[in-house]
Amino acid sequence: MNEQDLNEPIDFGSDILDIQDIIARYEKLEAIDPRDELGEREFTLLKDILDELKGQGGDKKWQDDWYPNTLIRNSYFVENIFKSFV
Repeated sequence: MNEQDLNEPIDFGSDILDIQDIIARYEKLEAIDPRDELGEREFTLLKDILDELKGQGGDKKWQDDWYPNTLIRNSYFVENIFKSFV
């Protein structure tokens, strides 16, 4: 994620998310005080996601906990399995 992308919310509709992008966006929003209502909702959502993933193992160590490096939507596998047989 480049600096310009940090100004944009995470696209949770994507099939694949990089935990480093989520962390970078969280840290950017964390540094903003005060946050507007939309920024506060996004910050809370990112915090909840990071709290849920904390300690789930993986390749990314952040704030003394391990996180999975990549999040992949279940539907990604179903949709792409059929494409590989065509």
